[in-house]
Amino acid sequence: MTVKPEDDWVEVVASIPSMLEDNATAAVMEANIGADGFEIRDQGSFKKSQPGRVELVFVTRGRDVAALTQRIDQALAPVGLHTEITTVPAPESAWRDKWKEFFKVFYVTPRIVIVPSWEKHEPTTAEVVLNLDPGRAFGTGQHESTRLCLRALDAIETRGHAARRVLDVGCGSGILTVAALKLWPESRAVMLDVDVDSVRVAMENLQLNGLESRVRGETRALGKLAGKYDVVLANIQLDVLEGLLPELVARVERGGVLIMAGLLAGQEKLLEAQLGAMKAGREFAVWGRGAEGEWTALVLYRGK
Repeated sequence: MTVKPEDDWVEVVASIPSMLEDNATAAVMEANIGADGFEIRDQGSFKKSQPGRVELVFVTRGRDVAALTQRIDQALAPVGLHTEITTVPAPESAWRDKWKEFFKVFYVTPRIVIVPSWEKHEPTTAEVVLNLDPGRAFGTGQHESTRLCLRALDAIETRGHAARRVLDVGCGSGILTVAALKLWPESRAVMLDVDVDSVRVAMENLQLNGLESRVRGETRALGKLAGKYDVVLANIQLDVLEGLLPELVARVERGGVLIMAGLLAGQEKLLEAQLGAMKAGREFAVWGRGAEGEWTALVLYRGK
């Protein structure tokens, strides 16, 4: 297809059977496709996939779309996937306007409320308001895994857990960092994401909430990050979490909490088994599990 200059963003969409999501996602992650952004759409997404299918969406601007499509096809071929790949214009203005039709004020917990930047809301003194403009980054609070993380943050703060340093790995829109900094007003945070655009959007959302002075957003690898944190968040997916688990564990302070989500039902047991096989992992205890639909989250506490 020919992309017009005003079509500044283009989506290249690979539709695959839901049961093959893990294999397909791992294949494209390892291949270094070279898109500007990546999204997985399923039945829980704002823009839903077809029933029984998952869409791997590669967003790009100013790149060779034909070459990008070829790299996706080559990455998926070795795992036996013959996918339907479509390319559609995705102008920034049209995308944002569509969000405004459907993304309204809503409560994740009785006190955590998400307010899109274009909506009006008069909060009570007890509410924790997350002002948000999602841009093209993952994390609006409408996906089950994001809600599970927000509920976990609410629960551990209610439980009396203290936090002065927060780490958000795979920060997306920055929504979890916003929540953490508002729940713990004396805390500071570091956000990491491999997607430069996500870090930019996240920092914009921190600024929207008046929190930009308390956070640092980076694209550096987790393994190159020093220090330990009282709360570590990782809302990603199983294969990535499995690879990052030793580094995630190493970043959790004694007496700290590790929250992991982006897991399908039952996958948390695989992480628990991996953790139990690690020397440092045996210092952790399960503080809680969350579930919504087909998604689960795991909350772990590191003993002092």
